[in-house]
Amino acid sequence: MKVFLGIDGGGSKTEGVLAGADGRVLASMKVGASAIVGRPSRRSLVVLRSLTRSLLRRAGRSRGDVAFCAIGLNGIDFEDEFAMQKSAIARALGIPPRKIALVNDAVVALWGGSADPAAALLQVGSGITSALRSGFGSERTYDHLNAGSLFSLRHEILIRVARMIDGRIRPTPLKNAILRHLGVRDSAGYAELLYRGRLPWDRVARTPTIIFRFWLKGDPVARELVESAARDYAVTASAMVRRTGSRKATALVGGGVINNAPEAFRRLVHRRLREISPGARPLKPVMSPAHGACVMAAFNAGEDPAAFYGKLVD
Repeated sequence: MKVFLGIDGGGSKTEGVLAGADGRVLASMKVGASAIVGRPSRRSLVVLRSLTRSLLRRAGRSRGDVAFCAIGLNGIDFEDEFAMQKSAIARALGIPPRKIALVNDAVVALWGGSADPAAALLQVGSGITSALRSGFGSERTYDHLNAGSLFSLRHEILIRVARMIDGRIRPTPLKNAILRHLGVRDSAGYAELLYRGRLPWDRVARTPTIIFRFWLKGDPVARELVESAARDYAVTASAMVRRTGSRKATALVGGGVINNAPEAFRRLVHRRLREISPGARPLKPVMSPAHGACVMAAFNAGEDPAAFYGKLVD
């Protein structure tokens, strides 16, 4: 029985799914990071090769059984690098290039998000993931380099804290909560720590959780931040929907910042989106990007993607 291999690789983890033509998942697993910058590093190639071997071994399959492999990687960004990147990864996996589709990780996330032909996906996490399509096979990224600077709660809260310290914004309880979270004991030294990049990134990355908690309490600075984020996410998703060519396209909004927020925030983003694009269908992504890569692999092998998607979900 032919099998389809889907892989989603990022800066923190890599997930792989191996499924049969009947949609049954034969093996799945998560391993370390495999994101690339330019030429794939030896470490990333080792991770991808090891993952492929382990999935096939668990399923009792060989490389020859792989009808097609779809890989979404963080770092597949520039067209002049595509051929070199695909060649290096094909050699590492031991799978012919003709059986491999190598795309930006946003594309496989879109495949996992929905089985609708016209769809757009915006994921907000440690990075920005965004892609859209007008129909199956037309998937493409949208501002994947974040040149348009999507509103970042992590970045903006650092600015608001500085302004609350220097008096440009009336201080609220959110200020001291953020300073405590960042381990800053003396607010007078905050600006220097921020400017010199000495605030611990792992703590900065978790600031949205605090913002959302204070938003639910009615903190005015948190409210302004959350409203601004919801509005910008909705504006971005609406622009993507327009580019699909369908006013009724599915609009998927997810990612760590949104998935870990109170459900009230997702509803707020959906509400703002419907105000801008009344015909759009805002939904939560259904499957993981790795499962989406598996659907993409099946599509490239000639399978009906909607039918295969349904079988994989079930």
